[in-house]
Amino acid sequence: MQAESEWEEDEAPTSEIIDLVDQYHRLTTQARANEATITTLKERIVAEFPEEPGEWTRTFGDLILTLGVAENWSWDEAALAVMHGAGDEVPAFLSRKMAVDKKKFKALTDEAKKPYLHALTRKPGAKKITITKPEK
Repeated sequence: MQAESEWEEDEAPTSEIIDLVDQYHRLTTQARANEATITTLKERIVAEFPEEPGEWTRTFGDLILTLGVAENWSWDEAALAVMHGAGDEVPAFLSRKMAVDKKKFKALTDEAKKPYLHALTRKPGAKKITITKPEK
């Protein structure tokens, strides 16, 4: 169902609305082109940095570029379930659904983490570029 228009079918649009529609069309077309260009530039910049999760900063002329690479964790729920059967009590960082609380897990000692690391897969995640100018 189409909404009722306030314009009569035979009423000609004003030059103002024609200009607004034209400007909107030009700007949205340019925005889509800019988004594609920005994506390409980001990919090329990111390719110049290590892929591992972390943060890297480099200076280019009077611009400071910081690239942050997030780290995505995924857990093998079946492996965790084997370690903690149905009746077993689960550690505080692990839910009964075998979902790991990343913050609590990271707070553990290396020794306490060791038995679970075989069930963890770490991959680089989203990349964020920030460009700033040094403060004067």
